[in-house]
Amino acid sequence: MNDHLQQALIEPWTDAPLRNPKDDLLGRQPFLSMVADLLKNLTNSNDSSVVALTGPWGSGKSTLLNFLRPALRPQVKVVTFSPWSAEGSTEIQREFFASFLEAFPKGSHRKVRKNVKTIMRRSSPLLKSVPWGLGNGVAELVKETLPEESWDSAFQRLSDAINEAGSRVLVIIDDIDRLQPDEIMTLMKMVRLTGRFPRTNYLLSYDHNSLVEILAAGLRGKTETANAFLEKIVQYPLSLPPAQQTHLQRIVFDEVRSILTDTTSPFTLSPFQRFQAFYTDHMWDHLTTPRACRRYCAQAKTYLALAENEVDPADFLAITFLRLHHPRIYAQIPKWRGRLIGMKKVVAPVQDRPKAQAEWDELISESGYTSKTEILALGRAISDLFPRMAGELGRSADSSGKFRACDPAYFDRYFTFSLPFGDISDQLILTQIDSLSKGVTPAGQPLIDTFDHPNIDIRMLAVQKGNLHSDWSSAVPNMNLVKFVARSLARDPVQFDLPISPGMQKVGWLARLLDANLENHGEHVSFIVDSFGSPASLGTALRRATNTYYPFGKNMAADEPAESTEANGPQAPEFLVDLADAWQLRAADWMVEILLSESYATSDREFLEVWSCLDFFDGLEHVRLRLQETIESQHFDLITVAGHFAYRGDSQRGRFYLGSNGNNFDSLDIQKLKELIPLEVLRTAPLPTEVSDAQIPHSGTAQLRRYRAIEGLRMFRGEVGQNEDEDKPVDSP
Repeated sequence: MNDHLQQALIEPWTDAPLRNPKDDLLGRQPFLSMVADLLKNLTNSNDSSVVALTGPWGSGKSTLLNFLRPALRPQVKVVTFSPWSAEGSTEIQREFFASFLEAFPKGSHRKVRKNVKTIMRRSSPLLKSVPWGLGNGVAELVKETLPEESWDSAFQRLSDAINEAGSRVLVIIDDIDRLQPDEIMTLMKMVRLTGRFPRTNYLLSYDHNSLVEILAAGLRGKTETANAFLEKIVQYPLSLPPAQQTHLQRIVFDEVRSILTDTTSPFTLSPFQRFQAFYTDHMWDHLTTPRACRRYCAQAKTYLALAENEVDPADFLAITFLRLHHPRIYAQIPKWRGRLIGMKKVVAPVQDRPKAQAEWDELISESGYTSKTEILALGRAISDLFPRMAGELGRSADSSGKFRACDPAYFDRYFTFSLPFGDISDQLILTQIDSLSKGVTPAGQPLIDTFDHPNIDIRMLAVQKGNLHSDWSSAVPNMNLVKFVARSLARDPVQFDLPISPGMQKVGWLARLLDANLENHGEHVSFIVDSFGSPASLGTALRRATNTYYPFGKNMAADEPAESTEANGPQAPEFLVDLADAWQLRAADWMVEILLSESYATSDREFLEVWSCLDFFDGLEHVRLRLQETIESQHFDLITVAGHFAYRGDSQRGRFYLGSNGNNFDSLDIQKLKELIPLEVLRTAPLPTEVSDAQIPHSGTAQLRRYRAIEGLRMFRGEVGQNEDEDKPVDSP
């Protein structure tokens, strides 16, 4: 490679600087060197030649020309003519000669410049006489009387002047295939008419197929005539070698690398790795030119900026590819939302896969695709983005990461390029989490635009996102955030009669925060426990947080070795243990207060949730001790306590769930009573002889509960007495 070419690779044409000069040649350095040597040899002779650089649109022809210019200078005077910037054939002719004169600047070469103007005046009528003419507009250029000198004489005088000047000229004409048929014909005639000047050569750049098609349109559709016309003009047709896939891939990845994280993990793929896989499987055979690669990257980066970092970048890049290269499929994907969204990874049984494959093939074909190969390829591309579809087809797809298109909370963002109505910004959530963690926002202050929003749906969505982003990947677990979520949960307690509620979402969030191995902050235990009027919500969160450490409950089953969990399993964080201990005492006080109350205002579900959590933490002993104190003080009413374990719902409608691990007696959960009340008290405490004798408040619920409690205790005592009689020894006759 010559010195000038090496310099050109380092410093490309200054009029059109390139970001990565060496890489933009896409492995075509040998071809560039060959073209440069050919043009130098041609311009060094007295002949004039026309060289054509052909290649598809966007294949890099203009880039190669940018490198050729500095590689040929200063030995060759390189001038550029851009015909597509002129309007009409007349303007093209004038601009052509103006570009040619740039090789002979004003103040020098006066003889050349004078003769060029003469040729310019004489060429107009001659152009009309050249075969395959189109239109009459060229003749309008002649504005003065033509001299009597012949064309050959004028041409010879200009040739002699160029010879005397000693200049070697190369006229580069790019983007010829952008012109209209009549404009192309005018340009080609001028090249043919003036293409015999000594040491003056032409380099034409165009897409051969496109140019032939345009010329044929002006020649009554005769492709053979168009090709023959080009063969008369061009002596050296050079086809630009196709770009190597390695270099095209580098264009794409250099552009998108800044927006794709590449954090490695032994369990999940990074966005960069996921995009690499999608590119390799589905994109490379569509992005076959540098222009196509850069167009794709520009689209992706522009629309990703509109999404404001509210989507997964790898999924967004993949869906952008579908939008650009398969717009009909892109338009259908939102209509398939119900079948696509979800994080399901289960692979369907073998016998179910053909049916699913046929259904998806039909959906894709209805979008306008007929090729079986293309239908299958599109199906695989879509299923790589949506694990649920992949599972139906017997494949697996990665669903890890945030903001994924397969997540129903984010799906719509990929087709609106903004936050859909009813959505909430993840960036706002991240900002508020950061503000809470740093203590900028007080823990007791409600955030009504997100986690305490008056709209239930938005509140639930905000909490889901808060939980999602509390992964401590960029922040240290913070007690300020724990205190805020606890306060927010206390303001929005769990509605245990509903399967899903904002409070239950906050329970999951708080449980995750409590299990983040926080340092022991004993002074905050009371703050968190005191935030709750009812212990049910906090107890549920604590049980979830400690389930890893006590899979069978803190008081393990009798057949499990007591030391197995502590010896072999993970140890619960000290702060979590202290908080659970403090909660047990508060929950025991609350439960005793409820048991001794005749109001029965607390729902069965809430009451039983506290019971279940106390049982999980082995905290029922605190309740037993407090009730024993009441029994000993003779201020104990068995009927009032038993009424809280009497089922009050309609069993067919299932509005309430009592949950018994023992026998029931007329809707009375006697097993739970036996865990709290001594058996002797259950058997001997006085009961009203008649139900009407009971001291029954006016509440209908209270009456029902007390009635069922009395009847249940009577049945229990009758069964116990019968069992005792059966156990007595029979006297011998």
